[in-house]
Amino acid sequence: MREVIRKAILLGLGGYQYMKEGVEGFVQSLEKEGKLSPEEGKKLIDEMREKAKENAKKETEAFRDSVRKVMNEVGVATKKDIEDLKKEIRK
Repeated sequence: MREVIRKAILLGLGGYQYMKEGVEGFVQSLEKEGKLSPEEGKKLIDEMREKAKENAKKETEAFRDSVRKVMNEVGVATKKDIEDLKKEIRK
């Protein structure tokens, strides 16, 4: 399960890097053509970066919710469950 989660995270990071490079290349081409000033290009890249961060945060939370749901359906014990059991055993 951890390997699947690790691969999903790496895939997301790779997608983010690919998108970032594509946006930066696109903005640079617009700057070279004189359609954007360097300041406008920087602002656009910053806006896109913020949007990407927001989307990544939403996707990460959705992924975590999905994993939690599957773990609950399968009946996998959570850290809290294990800690509660340890406390109960110590009594």
